[in-house]
Amino acid sequence: PTRFPTRRGRASRVRLLVAPDNAEGELLSLVRSANRSLRVEQVSIDRNQPLLSACVAAAERGVRVRVLLSGAWYVREENRALADRLNARAEREGLPLEARLVEPRSRFEHVHVKGLIVDGDRAVVGSLNWNNVSARENREVVLVVSGTVVDTYRRAFAADWHGGAWRVSVGALLALLPAVGGTGLVLSRRISFAE
Repeated sequence: PTRFPTRRGRASRVRLLVAPDNAEGELLSLVRSANRSLRVEQVSIDRNQPLLSACVAAAERGVRVRVLLSGAWYVREENRALADRLNARAEREGLPLEARLVEPRSRFEHVHVKGLIVDGDRAVVGSLNWNNVSARENREVVLVVSGTVVDTYRRAFAADWHGGAWRVSVGALLALLPAVGGTGLVLSRRISFAE
């Protein structure tokens, strides 16, 4: 079920970046321009990709950085290792940097996002994975947008960061009701009130 219905928004500025031509360099400049926050959501990130190093450097200068990676089976181990490494460094150096894996639960099956939010007012969306092959050898297209259109992406990132809502099937709920009712009945017989 959708949590973020389509809404009209205005883009005050749109830039089209293309890999391998200018995307990596322009995105590095964008990450380096962050003053308050960086929100990264990727399927996975190559630990040797300069964009990741730029995010860590941003945290070193006080920018609050959150890195959200897919928890899908095909990247889980690699992403867990990267998140653990980033979190250990943040802990050791007191950096405002946090990394985690997406827990989609029942909201969606896989994270296939390739995006970034800079200072809450610029969003990057497109096909560029944060690895050197994607940035330097593949044809990829990325849009950098500013304006009210960023709101929906910002809300989606926040929801993904906090994790999906647990959903309980009607059958499971019906099966649980007698157990809860029985527990209440047992407790009511053991509790007496003195007047």
